[in-house]
Amino acid sequence: MLGDIVSYYHIFDKNQRYIVTHRVVKVVDEGYITQGDAYDEPDGYTVAPEDLVGTLFLKIPFIGTLVHVASTKKGFLALVIFPAVILIMQEVSEIIEQIKER
Repeated sequence: MLGDIVSYYHIFDKNQRYIVTHRVVKVVDEGYITQGDAYDEPDGYTVAPEDLVGTLFLKIPFIGTLVHVASTKKGFLALVIFPAVILIMQEVSEIIEQIKER
C-alpha cells in the first residue's frame, strides 16, 4: 500500500464530500497518510480505510493529454471528425465499387 496512488472520499467544508487522488506516504493504525505529488508536505489528515474508493492499477502515459486535446474544437476535428469522414468516404467508395460490379 505504501507508495500506491489511491482515491478516497474527503470532506473539506460544509459537508461537501469530494473524491481526492493522492499517493500513500505512510501507513498508520488509523489508516493512511497521503500526499499529492505536487505538494511538499503530507496531507494534514488520516484517510480511514473505509473512505478508500480505489487504487491505481493501470497507468497509460499521456492519455490525459489526448483527452484534453480532444475536448478542444481543433482537437475534436483532428481526432474525431476527420477520421470519421475518411472512414465514411472509404465505405461509400466500397459500396459504389460493389454496385458497379453487379
